[in-house]
Amino acid sequence: MTTIVELNVPDKAQHQLNRALATFVESYDGPRRLLIVYYCGHSAYDEGGLMLVPSRISDFRHRNIRCNWSKADAILRDDYVEGDVLVIMDTYFPASAARAGAPRSSTIEDGKNDRKYELLAASGEDDSTSSGTNSFTCSLIDASKALVDEYAGSPFTTFHLNQRINVDPRRRNTLSRLISLSRPQERHILLCPLKPAEQPPVM
Repeated sequence: MTTIVELNVPDKAQHQLNRALATFVESYDGPRRLLIVYYCGHSAYDEGGLMLVPSRISDFRHRNIRCNWSKADAILRDDYVEGDVLVIMDTYFPASAARAGAPRSSTIEDGKNDRKYELLAASGEDDSTSSGTNSFTCSLIDASKALVDEYAGSPFTTFHLNQRINVDPRRRNTLSRLISLSRPQERHILLCPLKPAEQPPVM
C-alpha cells in the first residue's frame, strides 16, 4: 500500500505531518512489517534539526512554514512501533536527520531486540544533492530495478541498494549514505518485490 501525504500549507504543517505519520503507523505497523517513508523536496538545517520547507526560495506566504523532521520522526522511533523502518531522504542536508539518535524502542525479549531503523540519505550531513536526471531519486529507481532483476525476486539488503546507487556515474560526486539508527547495527533491512495478490479461484 502507498500513502501520499500532501500538506495543506500554511495551515499547521507540523501538526499535519505528525498526524499523517501517526495514521501511517497505526494503519500498517506490526511484527515482520517494513514501514518506508520517502521524502523528496526542500529542506534547511538549524539548531532545531532538519526542517522540511516548501522551497529554497519561498515567497512571502510560505516564508515561515517549516516542519521539524526530528519532532515528527519521534513517532517512528516510539517504543510502540513494532516493524522495521526505512526513511529515504532526497533533500539537502539529509544525513542530519540522523542526529536525533536511535529509536527509543526498548522492547527486548530474551536479551534480543530485532527492530531495525535505517536512514538512506541522498548525501552527507552538510551536502546538497542534484536534481533532474542526475537526482538521487532517479538513481534509486534504476538501482532498485537492476537489483530486482539481478536477484531474480530474492531479497537484497539496503546495503546493496546504497552500494548500487553509489556506483552510478551520475552520483559519484554526491555519494548517498546509509545510516543505521538501531541496535544491534550488524544487519541491514531486507528488501524484495511484493508478491502479486492471490487471485480468487475461478468457479
